[in-house]
Amino acid sequence: MTQSEVSERLAQAQDPAYWNSLSPSLSINGEHPGDKIETNRLGLGAQAGLQKEFDREGYFQIDSVLSEETAEQLKAGIEIVKDAGWHPVFSFVYDQFWLPVRTSSLVSMLSAILGPGYKQSCYLWAHYVCPLRGAHGWPPHVDYAGRRNRVNVWLALNDATLDNGCMYLIPKDLTPPGIAENFLKIDSFSFADMKNLLQGGRALPVRTGAALGWGPDVIHWGSYHKGQHEHPRFSISMEFVGASERQRDDEPPLLDTTKSLPTFEQRLYSVAQGILVYQKAETLLIRYLDLAERLLAATDPAVRRGKDHS
Repeated sequence: MTQSEVSERLAQAQDPAYWNSLSPSLSINGEHPGDKIETNRLGLGAQAGLQKEFDREGYFQIDSVLSEETAEQLKAGIEIVKDAGWHPVFSFVYDQFWLPVRTSSLVSMLSAILGPGYKQSCYLWAHYVCPLRGAHGWPPHVDYAGRRNRVNVWLALNDATLDNGCMYLIPKDLTPPGIAENFLKIDSFSFADMKNLLQGGRALPVRTGAALGWGPDVIHWGSYHKGQHEHPRFSISMEFVGASERQRDDEPPLLDTTKSLPTFEQRLYSVAQGILVYQKAETLLIRYLDLAERLLAATDPAVRRGKDHS
């Protein structure tokens, strides 16, 4: 974008009225009963089983969290934002994109894993895998090697299939020792480790509204789209941190999930942080770097320090 285009986009991004006019069916700082978001609440027995699987394998899968209506609303919101020339992550200016992780099933699951009082980090994303052969999600990576007490939650807004780029991961109990914690530093693998990693890879096709969650040291990736007549793949993801985990000096402020939804300025701050942090995973984000930097520069210091600013 040219500097004049960046300035125009900056003014639009900072104006709630612009976003309200772009997608009138979505809201900013509205009221939401939340009774139509979730399909079935997770029972205690099912939660205990998922927690055991998470402890052993490093991830959980809940087949039905969001209602079809909610998932469709979010998917449509991403399409509107994307068609207006924004990256899909700007969809997080709207309330509706923050509500799914506040459903009772995910709150109880995250509380069981991270402990009561867990926080939400500023790191979030909206994923769109276009329906072209060779298009793909992010390449194999771990989120935070060496860090503990963190969970990334990924929500499918339409069916994620073997043909349109569903998620894959390697359960931590099937990952050879020393690989995950050093994954970003390793230049090559032994033949034995390569065979184990390939054989341990697990495809995770899920239906609309399903949730996946994995720990910071689990190798995962978005696979390739087959193209042809398959639909795009839409999903959103957010990260959560245990209350006992110390915030690192290089880490943006953490958000309290027990209070009201983040303010509009906190949302823009999170979007801008995501663009700068995840540019290595999506090279086309270079188009939005200047805009992200100007959004951060315009953020109130209280927001950057993690204080509420309404």
